Amino acid sequence: MPNKCVAFGCKTGYDKQDSRSDEVPGDKPTLHSFPKDETLFAKWVKAISRKDFVPSQYSRVCSKHFLPSDFVEVSEDSNMTRNKPKTDKKLLNRYLKKDAVPSIFDNVPSYLTGNSTTPRTTKATAFSRRQRQADELESLSASFQAHDDISVMTVHEIEQRLSTESTRPTGFMTSVYNGVLLTYMICLEDGVPRISASVTINDDLTVCVSVDGQRIPSSQYSDIVNSSLRTMSQFINLMARVKSWAEEPLSRDAEFLIQTAVNS
Repeated sequence: MPNKCVAFGCKTGYDKQDSRSDEVPGDKPTLHSFPKDETLFAKWVKAISRKDFVPSQYSRVCSKHFLPSDFVEVSEDSNMTRNKPKTDKKLLNRYLKKDAVPSIFDNVPSYLTGNSTTPRTTKATAFSRRQRQADELESLSASFQAHDDISVMTVHEIEQRLSTESTRPTGFMTSVYNGVLLTYMICLEDGVPRISASVTINDDLTVCVSVDGQRIPSSQYSDIVNSSLRTMSQFINLMARVKSWAEEPLSRDAEFLIQTAVNS
């Protein structure tokens, strides 16, 4: 076991020709233990490219898998009897440099390597992207709903908030009178101002709508506000509908006219 190379397909230690005693020492493959340094050890394991391979204390890698530059070129051995003449740079014993990593591996089949490119998981990636987008939309929706909620505001706070809304319909004026928020449109008839439409918000956030001095039945806007205001978007949508009724009489359908007349 200690005299065999663990690289795939390597015959060093298995083939008797590698152990012939009449070979030139410098040409004979040498076996090298895995380094003790954890980082370097991991590099060796990765370089071996054998799936699920775990080296033991007996695992060895032979010199065939290292570059010439990975070895010490000149011996520093103090025993002169083991040194070759200065004209011959080959060592009787070859030593790896401290940072040497095996890099020469031939004919290693791809199914044995753990370094193959991971297939692109298109479906999983697309699912993750859609999930991330859904989470972002949900977060934005929750943030909008929290910002849109006016159910705990006073009429003064609602008036201030309305003044900052860029989507509020134009042409309305606002004021707070006796604890009621007045939102109204004014027109002039023979120089006399008249309220052409209004939306009033009581302190309990119930609403009252009028057009041309007539109170509009709540059935005409129950699809927007059923009982009391809960959100700023309800308020703005209701103002837009009232403005349409005031400025475009043709937008008032038969049911609107009948219900208004009955209410009157």
